[in-house]
Amino acid sequence: MPAETAFVCGLLTARRHHAVKGRLAALVLCTTGIAGCGTTPASQPAPLARAAQVPVSVQGEAYLVDIAPGPDGTALSGGQVVRVAGMTLRVLPDGALTNSDGRLAKAVAEQGCTANGMRFNPLAQGRYVGGAWSFPGACT
Repeated sequence: MPAETAFVCGLLTARRHHAVKGRLAALVLCTTGIAGCGTTPASQPAPLARAAQVPVSVQGEAYLVDIAPGPDGTALSGGQVVRVAGMTLRVLPDGALTNSDGRLAKAVAEQGCTANGMRFNPLAQGRYVGGAWSFPGACT
């Protein structure tokens, strides 16, 4: 929501709470395109301007973590699969890790994400596809 819209919605919400005229205006504005009055939008990280490759060393081995926009991922939370939105991490070079190296791949991906000043979601599920581990939506 633009700052101007947030300011207007804030004023209209305050008017509603103080029983001052303007309830109709708040209703009309909030239902005709200025959605979200009275609520605070979720903070979303600014996307990277371009993909980044971060060098990482884990257990004496060198890797590159490719951080780029990509599809949403999934995570297990409370016994349910939930969607996670964020940047996709890919451990490079392809073939450096095998399908059975998921725990190591996650450690590498986490280091790459945090080294780039972002937060890694440890619940995000990794995928081994085409000879490489990727973690869609895991870095915010």
